[in-house]
Amino acid sequence: MMCHPERSRRVTRAVVKFVSASYDVFSASCDVILASCDIVSASCEFISATYNIISATYDIISASYDVILASCDFVSATCDFVLATCDVFYLRAKRSNPQAPNFQTFNFQIIQSFNTFDTSRKAN
Repeated sequence: MMCHPERSRRVTRAVVKFVSASYDVFSASCDVILASCDIVSASCEFISATYNIISATYDIISASYDVILASCDFVSATCDFVLATCDVFYLRAKRSNPQAPNFQTFNFQIIQSFNTFDTSRKAN
C-alpha cells in the first residue's frame, strides 16, 4: 500500500486547521470565562460596598437611638426634679397655711397650669 503524498498533505492541513480552530475556540472560551470572573468580582465589590453603607447606616441609627434614650432619661429626670420642687413648695405652703388644698389638688393645679401654657403655646 502506497501513501499518496498529496493526500497526506491534505490530511495534515486539515488536522492543523482543526487544531488551530480548536485552539481559537478554547482561547475564546477562556476570554469569556475571564470576563465572567471580572463581572463576579465587580459584583462582589458592589455587594461589599453596599454592606458597608448599610453597616454605617445601622451605626448612625443606633447612635441616634442612644441619643433619643438619653434625651428621654433627661426629660424624665427633669420631670422628677419639677415634681420634687412642687413637693417642696407644697410642703412650705402647707406649713405656712394649714388650710391649703390637699396635695393631689395642688399637683392637679400645677398640671393644669402646664397644660394651659402648652395649649396656648401650640395655638401661637
